[in-house]
Amino acid sequence: MVQGIERGVYVVDKIQFNQVIEEFIKVNNLMTHIQKRPIRITNDLKLSTSMIHLIDVIGNYPETSITELADRLGVTKGAVSQQIPTLKKMNLISVSQKKGNKKTKLISLTKYGREVYESHNYLHEELYSSINEALESFSPDQISTIKQILEKVSYTINEYQVSLTRKED
Repeated sequence: MVQGIERGVYVVDKIQFNQVIEEFIKVNNLMTHIQKRPIRITNDLKLSTSMIHLIDVIGNYPETSITELADRLGVTKGAVSQQIPTLKKMNLISVSQKKGNKKTKLISLTKYGREVYESHNYLHEELYSSINEALESFSPDQISTIKQILEKVSYTINEYQVSLTRKED
């Protein structure tokens, strides 16, 4: 299993490690390209991919705080907060105060937001179906290993980013 580099010593074959990193970068670049293109949900509505993903997470976790949404998306609270006024103005979300905590805002989808959420899910069905078919050749244990690898890579990248931020301070 790929565990990365430990104190400059490769714990997996260097060639294999580089191949894994190259594939990860390809996936990342594809996702970045997709993120930059707005998507037409209806004839009247075009949204950025980041807005659609935020709507998706809000749909999956109603009455969620901005902090929780940011954690689930792997972005900063500021990135989520910047999109809230636009989504609210478009009548896609509603914002309420958490009972007993005036500081925490809870975000939910409006009826229109729920329709957009469902349209987004429909758009993804074809992609998810293709990915699912590609993964059918793997056992549940192998899928679990892939998930663990992605979690470790994600965690490592996040920690690296945090360490770079600290160096700038």
